[in-house]
Amino acid sequence: MFFYKLLCLALAKIMSQRPLNSFIAGFVVGGLVFGPKTPINYQINLYLFSRIMTALVEMGYNKMFPNEGEGEVGNNNNNNRGNNNADNTRKYAFRVLAGVVWGLVMWLFYVDQSVLQDSLASSMRHLYISS
Repeated sequence: MFFYKLLCLALAKIMSQRPLNSFIAGFVVGGLVFGPKTPINYQINLYLFSRIMTALVEMGYNKMFPNEGEGEVGNNNNNNRGNNNADNTRKYAFRVLAGVVWGLVMWLFYVDQSVLQDSLASSMRHLYISS
């Protein structure tokens, strides 16, 4: 945390305040701290990657469908209207994410199994080839 903030401060002096400063500082410090491939770092990075991908898909979905759910017929409860829109966006964005994830893993499985984690590739061989 200290080195991240220090690097952000230094970058702000050099390049002024930008979102890119956060990326650069996160890249440098994250690579140094969480870069060694230990079991714990591996799990932390996988967890963050999954959360980031979910957020990026939701952000993209929101940009593609900014007015999703507006003017729905039969929805007279204005207090819940915003929450329903957010829930619908998340539901559909998550469905898109699930499709992309499963499409990619199946593609990787059939194109080059060696790039998949061993236990995943083994399970997929059992499910999709042996059975």
